[in-house]
Amino acid sequence: TAVVTRVVSKRAEIEATGARIIAFDWYRGKLNPLRDSVTAARLAALMWRERPDVVHAVAMKPIALASVVRFAGPIPRLAIHLTGVGYAGTVKEGLTAYSHHAVQWLVARQLRDARAHVFVENPDDVSQLRTRVQFPDAHATILGGAGVDLELYPETPCPDLDPPV
Repeated sequence: TAVVTRVVSKRAEIEATGARIIAFDWYRGKLNPLRDSVTAARLAALMWRERPDVVHAVAMKPIALASVVRFAGPIPRLAIHLTGVGYAGTVKEGLTAYSHHAVQWLVARQLRDARAHVFVENPDDVSQLRTRVQFPDAHATILGGAGVDLELYPETPCPDLDPPV
């Protein structure tokens, strides 16, 4: 088992699982087509060298890169883990909004293939992907996220934290 990741602070924890770490630095910030194309080429070369059985991509940019690389062939199975859309989901116009829609299209397109699967946090994520392309129910799993059920946990006033005098 290998984990391709930015090596920041969790190396020992990952290696303790028995996994081999392959350091892969990439820029997490804003889109830059030239830089991101170079990163995709580096990732494709790595996938051709390693020949993984499955790639588990977590978060928008790794999902986009893995989806693009998969079109080139070195990724036989792809597990996509959408953890929420974050800032990109709030932007309605411009390059950020366009890139968010493009990633959704890439993910949805992958899900037409029986060797791709998506993990999401709520049914709305699946519905949103289905606005891009139809795919079988069996290709999506709702894990449940960190959302709060407001009927179970209604808003309450903040407690007085000052100690009595």
